[in-house]
Amino acid sequence: MGYQPPPGPAGPHEPPVDPPIEAYRPIAYQLPPTRKAHRGRTALLALFALVFVAGAVGVILVTAADGDPPPASGPAAAAAAPAPPVTATLDLTWPEIRAEPESAEPELRSSQTGGPTVVHFENLSGETVTVSWLDYGNTPVRYSDLPDRQGYDQDTYSGHVWVVTRADGSTQMYTASSSPARVVIR
Repeated sequence: MGYQPPPGPAGPHEPPVDPPIEAYRPIAYQLPPTRKAHRGRTALLALFALVFVAGAVGVILVTAADGDPPPASGPAAAAAAPAPPVTATLDLTWPEIRAEPESAEPELRSSQTGGPTVVHFENLSGETVTVSWLDYGNTPVRYSDLPDRQGYDQDTYSGHVWVVTRADGSTQMYTASSSPARVVIR
């Protein structure tokens, strides 16, 4: 005779199990929410993103419409040299900044109280010139070697003094105005 399994959970020689062993029951599985449940959250996120982008554009437009911000003060402002970028594109209707008279050059100093602006330097002199900023200690700080028939926009502050040096060492000084302007080097 072959092997016979014991009858039931407890055979004739095994003590009864207390409490009795229950039969295996699988754990109930809950299905994930359907797409319809996500629609409300997706629409809410899309609305939030739209409001955020519209608010950012509104802040940029309002800031641009307000003009120059009030001048900064304190030690951080004194250490700030050239200005943060000001979005501008050369407009030939920008007023031209004329060179300061030679008699005024010894007294010229860069102001520490002006707001951000842009100066477009255009070289029509027939030679490469050097464009430098006159810092608060009255020391020229080189910014660009500008070839003939070239130009560029320089972010700066109203009241900053810029020096253009020719190959022969002669200089011309220009003071940035509160609105975008251009310097034509002839």
